Amino acid sequence: MARAYAFAVALLCFALPSTGRAVDLSVTISNIVGYRYQTGFSDDPVQYGLRVPIELRHASGGRYSGRLGYTPQLQVQPSETQLNHLLNAEAEYASSPRSIIGASIEYLDVNFLAADAPESPDGTIDEIRGYIRNVVVLYGVYNFNARWGLQGSAMYGLADFEQRTRRDSQVVGGELELSYRRSPRDRFALAAGPSVAFFPAGELRVQPEETAKTFNLSARWSHNFSEALSFRLALGPTVTIQDVTLQDGVVLSGDPEIRYFGGATLAYVRARWSARLSYDRRQSTQSGIGTLSELDALSFDLKRTSSTRWSYELGGRVSQRESRFRNRKLASIRVSVDHRMTRRLRLVSAALYQYTKDRLSSPRQQFRLDFGFTYFFRPVRL
Repeated sequence: MARAYAFAVALLCFALPSTGRAVDLSVTISNIVGYRYQTGFSDDPVQYGLRVPIELRHASGGRYSGRLGYTPQLQVQPSETQLNHLLNAEAEYASSPRSIIGASIEYLDVNFLAADAPESPDGTIDEIRGYIRNVVVLYGVYNFNARWGLQGSAMYGLADFEQRTRRDSQVVGGELELSYRRSPRDRFALAAGPSVAFFPAGELRVQPEETAKTFNLSARWSHNFSEALSFRLALGPTVTIQDVTLQDGVVLSGDPEIRYFGGATLAYVRARWSARLSYDRRQSTQSGIGTLSELDALSFDLKRTSSTRWSYELGGRVSQRESRFRNRKLASIRVSVDHRMTRRLRLVSAALYQYTKDRLSSPRQQFRLDFGFTYFFRPVRL
C-alpha cells in the first residue's frame, strides 16, 4: 500500500505539469564489484552491485518544471540478496514572476530477499534490515520585492522498520520563513514552525505509544565572499514536549525541553576543484533508534578534476546519533577516482574505511574496495 501510494503521488507531481510538453527519458546503468572486510562478523567479502537510474525530465522551459526518477538497486552476496527501490519526484510551477509553488516526494524501500541477518560473536543481530522511508513536501515562495521574501512548507514523513527493536514513526510539520536580502552577497532569514511525531507502540514492553510535539525557531544567514567562496549559518532553539500512553490508556505528559540545533557550511567551488566543510546538528524522528534522536555530524569533501577525463574525490565524516536508549558514533573516510573512457562510459573506483561504535554492541571496523563502471545511454525525447 505504501509503495502504491508513493508511486501515485510521484506520478501525479510529474504528469500534471507535463501535459502537452516534451519529456526526456534518460537511463543509466552502474555496475560495481566490491570487496568488504568487517571486524566481528562472518561476512562474505565479495559483493556485486547493480543500479539502473531511470529519469523523466521536462525538455522545455517555461512556468512548469518536473522530474520523476526511479532507481532499482541490487546487491548480491553469497549469503544474502538485497533489492532496494528509490522513487523521487519534483514538480514546480511559477504562477507569476514573484511566486512559485511546488511539491516533492522521496520514497525508499529496502528489502532483504534471502538469508538470515548477519550475526555477531556475542549473539546480537545487526539491525540494519528491511525498512521503508517516505517524505512528501509541499512548498510555496512569494517575493514581495527584490529584498523581502516569504516561503512556507508542509511535510509528511513515514518510517516503517521490519525489526522489532527499531521504532516506526509518522510526522507532520510545517515551517514559515521570512527572508531579507541586504545585498547580492548577504541574505538573512527567520524561520519558525511546529511538528507532531507519532510513535505507535512496539512489540517490546519498553516501547509504549508516544507522541512528540515540537516547535522550531531558526535564524539563518548566508554570505558570498566571492563567486567561489560562500558561507551558510543557521541556529535556533527547539521546544519539545513528549507524551507517553500507557497500556491502561493513561497519558503521561513530560515537561517542555529546550535544545539548540543548526549548522554551518563553508564551500569553495571552482571550475577544476571544489572543497566543502560542514557541521550539522539536527533532530530526527526516522532513525529508528528510539523516538526522537539527535544527530551531530562534521564532514568534509574535496574534489579535483585534473582534465576532462580524470576526477578525484576525498571525503570524511564524523557523527554521533543519540536517543533515549541508544548512542551510535561513526567515523568514515572515502577516496574515489573516476576515469571517463568515452562520452558515455565512465570507470569508477573507491576505497572506504568506517568505524562504528554503539552503546549496545562492540565496536566495528569496515573496509571496502569497489571497482565498476557507469554507462549513460543517449536520452530519448518522448
